[in-house]
Order: sequence, then structure tokens, then C-alpha cells
Amino acid sequence: MQTQSSVAKLYAKTTNLSRGLWRRHKIHAAAALLTAGSVVSARAEGAIDQKYLEIGSVKIETRDINMGNVCVDCKVSEYTIKEWNQQQDLIAKRRVQTRRDFGMLSEEGAGSITFDQIINYGTKLWKLIEAGKPVSNFADAMANALPQSAENGNWMALENWQSPKGRIYTATYKNLYGAEVVRFEYRILFTPGGSYEGKGLYLSNVNVQAQNLSVSWGYNVDAKAKVVNVINTGSKASPVAGMEVLVDWRVKTVLKDMRSTTSFFMKGDGSFVDLNGE
Repeated sequence: MQTQSSVAKLYAKTTNLSRGLWRRHKIHAAAALLTAGSVVSARAEGAIDQKYLEIGSVKIETRDINMGNVCVDCKVSEYTIKEWNQQQDLIAKRRVQTRRDFGMLSEEGAGSITFDQIINYGTKLWKLIEAGKPVSNFADAMANALPQSAENGNWMALENWQSPKGRIYTATYKNLYGAEVVRFEYRILFTPGGSYEGKGLYLSNVNVQAQNLSVSWGYNVDAKAKVVNVINTGSKASPVAGMEVLVDWRVKTVLKDMRSTTSFFMKGDGSFVDLNGE
């Protein structure tokens, strides 16, 4: 009887031990499954973040500004990232050709060969976006291509100005999901046609303004405008002011840093050359 009792106790002890090991095994297994699920979830979230923060395409819309609010010379172009980078290369080449056409040798002070006739009385570089918001100091950020004789205040004698002209540009960025993540709109304005003592065609109130900015979480945008050249595209006897203006902006995430440039050349006769077109 004693032997049977000992066997029974040993069996019970072994059974309880097995049950305990099984319970612990189930707990460990559940923990392992939970951990594995967390890893998979984390990886999935990482993939979502990567697609969300990667730029997939860029769309550029342009339209002229006029009093009738009728769309003139409207255009919409959409690019993949590869196509947009190629477009940037084309813009750079057009700028080089334009500088050659008008006798400008470089970006920095190339127009100085005619600065004795036409000078920029105004701002040369200004921010369009600061701290994630459009800058509103429009009155302080204007350039002018005027005769040198205007230096002593004689610019008030300029007359026969034409109506202001301008163009609105909208850049829209979509991520790899096709969702719009950045929308940046700005306009460039200028007043041509001013003459001095009955001669010349000059430019005044050349200005680039950021109008609207919409930025999704995780994206950063900054932008600036720059007057690169002010030259005489006419003759000494009949000067025609010319001005090259660049707009540079940057869209940045933790995964992507895209810099873009648009370039424009305007003249005192009212003509406007968009170096960004096809």
C-alpha cells in the first residue's frame, strides 16, 4: 500500500509539473506571437511612412493675370520625379542661352556692363516663405530697372507706364500614395513701359509674392526670389530695361530633399519670357 501511495504522489507531482510547464509554454508562446505581431506592425508602419514621405510627382499650373479674370495662356504640366529633374536641367540651359542672347555672361553681376544706364533700385533677394508661412512684406520686396539718372530721385519724372502684368504659378506635390502633400502658389508682377524724358522703356515694381501655401505633416517648404541681372536690351540712345528673376524653393522630408528653380526674363516693352516652359 505504501508503494502504491508513493507512486500516486509521484504521478500527481509529475502531472502538476507538466501542467505548469505547459502553462508557462503557453504564456511564452503568446508573448512570442505578440512580439512577432508588433514587429510586423512596426515594419508595416515604417513602409507606410516611407511611401507617405516620398514625393511621387510634381504638377505645375500657370495662368496670366488680367483684369477680366479670364484664363490667358493657361497651362498644366505634370511630371514624375525623373521628368521634373530633367525639366530643371532644361531650365538651366534656357537660362544660359537667354544670358547669351542678351549679353549676360554670368549670374552674378553679368549686367554690370550696362549698369551705367540701367540699375536696380530696390530689393535683390527676398524670402517668400518663412517659418512655414508666406512672407507678407510685399511693399518692401520690390525691384526696379530704372535709368541711373533716377538715383537722385528723378525717377519721379518717369511717365507713360503701362498697366501691371503678371503670372500665377502653382506647384503641387503628391506622395507615392497619390495624395497631395504640398501646394505652393506664387505670382510674379511687373509694371513696364516707363520712359524718362521721352526716351527708354523701363521696369518698376517687379515683385514675387507667395500667395497660398498648404503643407502636410512631415513636409517642410521654404522659398526665395532673386534678381539675377538688370541690363539694357536696347541701345544707348533707346534703352530697354531687361531683368532676370529666379524663384527657388525647397520641399523637404526626412527622406527627400527637392530643390526647384523657376526663371523669368521681363523687358520694359512688356514682353515676358518664361524659361520654364516646354
